[in-house]
Amino acid sequence: MNAVRILIVEDEPLIAEDLRAHLEELGYQVCATCDNALDAMAELAVQQPDLLLLDINLGDGADGIQLAEKVKAKHPTPFIFVTSHSDAATLARVKPLQPAGFIIKPFDENDLRTQIELALARHAHAVEVSATPTEAQRS
Repeated sequence: MNAVRILIVEDEPLIAEDLRAHLEELGYQVCATCDNALDAMAELAVQQPDLLLLDINLGDGADGIQLAEKVKAKHPTPFIFVTSHSDAATLARVKPLQPAGFIIKPFDENDLRTQIELALARHAHAVEVSATPTEAQRS
């Protein structure tokens, strides 16, 4: 079985490296790490990861929520926010995007693994359901 390919979008190098180390320890493959939304969209098209881990605050340019909006519009790739922002205003912006998960920093390896596995299972189920013909399509 192929390892799950994950794209990390995190502007803090130490956090990005920590995420990479945890993911690799858990058996996932990090296909790329980006520190901004523009690079992330380019890598997403090239790498075609199975999952995205998105920080919300990405410094200059689009933030992780704006990036998630673009991803949702163009790619059927699930995403999990990994952020220290859990205030009401941030959650109000995040909820309409229906992320596959939300991890609050600092995180631990068990939270990371659990959120990833649940996100992948939900996505696989959604793909399966959308591929199953409905009663109207069968008639």
